[in-house]
Amino acid sequence: MITIHTPTGGVLAAWIRRPGDEIAEGDLLAIVECEDGRYTFVESPRDGILDTLLAQGSVQVTPETPLAQLHVRTRELALARALVS
Repeated sequence: MITIHTPTGGVLAAWIRRPGDEIAEGDLLAIVECEDGRYTFVESPRDGILDTLLAQGSVQVTPETPLAQLHVRTRELALARALVS
């Protein structure tokens, strides 16, 4: 499950990635406008495929709000990357 890492939360401003995108740990997935007016980025916690966006539009989100689901295929992705390298 992907969530934000801020103490208070904010408003989901935009998704940078889309369902079906292959993502790596640390990739930027979304932008959240915090309650104090700053912007923060939501990063992928691990490698995988962005599966489902659970929050969309300008919705209020907290650190407990699930934003998206990540389909983790660590072994298959590692094998594919090894073949490409």
